[in-house]
Amino acid sequence: DGTVTAVARRLRAGARGPLGILPLGTGNGVAYSLGITSVSQAVRVLEEGVERPIDVMTTTHPQAPLSLLSVGVGLESRVMADFQAWRHRSRWLGAAVGCGRWALRRVSGVTVEADGERVIEPADRFYNVGLFNMPCYGFGVTPCPAADPADGRADLRVHRWGHGYWAYMGAAVVRCTSPLARTPDWPRVQRVTISTTMPLQIDGETVAP
Repeated sequence: DGTVTAVARRLRAGARGPLGILPLGTGNGVAYSLGITSVSQAVRVLEEGVERPIDVMTTTHPQAPLSLLSVGVGLESRVMADFQAWRHRSRWLGAAVGCGRWALRRVSGVTVEADGERVIEPADRFYNVGLFNMPCYGFGVTPCPAADPADGRADLRVHRWGHGYWAYMGAAVVRCTSPLARTPDWPRVQRVTISTTMPLQIDGETVAP
């Protein structure tokens, strides 16, 4: 997803032409979200498919001016930082290290404002905040099947406690609705401000606060 986003940034900066995706990365969240699940299928799309528009999330972050998939802070950004540190030795070990270190911890010191409404105050403790443009995470896990990559909005998901996060993600892995929140109150938004002193993850890459 980092590679796909890097190409999309070049296109937004003035390069010409459509963006075609070969799912050769680690998680392939963007590809899965667009229904591209194999290289052979991707080749058929490149040969026979039609162009379609998708949303981008533009940011003011100097390292990541554009996101296609997700922006997050909390558990996911901390686990991703450990994953990145270990990825050249063992991707799965890196993920396990991150989950082991942060699975029971909530964070604070973050401000989140969505379409002019304050959602998280600096004193609030929470588990994870994510802004999502696509229905899938990596590996085809689909936490938000109703997300539309071309509706002009992103889905803001706030998990204040770990048990709700893991219940929902576990349900997503088996493609069913969360047993704890059948209709989560997660708004679809157009403008979000995240202020934090901890690293973020943007499209599966760790970026500075």
